[in-house]
Amino acid sequence: PLIGITAINDWEKNTGKATWKAGKISWEPKRVYISPTDTFGYTYGQFKKMGWGLQKPVSGYYCTVWLKNKKGKWKIFFSQGLFQLKIKGDPNRPVFNEVKASQLTGLQKTLLDADVFFPKYAKQYGISAAFHQFIADDGIAVGDSGPAATKETYRQLMITEKKQSAQVSRTLAWRPVFSYLDSSAVIGFNTGPYTMTVVEQNGRKRKLHGNFFSIWKREKGEWRFVYDGGNRVSDKKAQAVDYK
Repeated sequence: PLIGITAINDWEKNTGKATWKAGKISWEPKRVYISPTDTFGYTYGQFKKMGWGLQKPVSGYYCTVWLKNKKGKWKIFFSQGLFQLKIKGDPNRPVFNEVKASQLTGLQKTLLDADVFFPKYAKQYGISAAFHQFIADDGIAVGDSGPAATKETYRQLMITEKKQSAQVSRTLAWRPVFSYLDSSAVIGFNTGPYTMTVVEQNGRKRKLHGNFFSIWKREKGEWRFVYDGGNRVSDKKAQAVDYK
């Protein structure tokens, strides 16, 4: 990822101009949310990528978290699907390193814990059941391909999986390495690596790695995610995640 305005500028000078000339990206927001404090917001929607040697345009989903600076201007804080960026010169900007749960207290810890208990629930009850349990009524989950999944999607998957004998076993593990809670204390996000382990009927095992990004909203005292997405990464760049 590119972190910070300096990193973006350096990339633009060295490789960015040539890269952008080779292709084009367009996107359109489908949903906008602003926190009660009017300092934190997010947008998500679909993007289209053309060029860069692609035979045809490629579409996908993106989600961007915005923070309002002291001048009242919205600035990108985190974006999945396009790039990552933090606000230079903002004293409240985060340090993008691994958080330690023992150093967090109060609601900040409960936000992080949501993405700690979530994969444990998935291990015990199954992936679809876990997503159905933790997704908000108006939430969505997106991946590298396919349409966005909703609470109803996971309800139907749970029914289907009960009727069918599993020919392929899938387990999903992840851990948050960065967590941010808005000052409103009702919305925030977690991000970190994930590992999908697939065991086929013939016993062949494959591991797929990536990074997840989830936005959580606190409703009636409980955290539910309103957006969840993941990007695959190559095995060389992967951080393997296992259940503890």
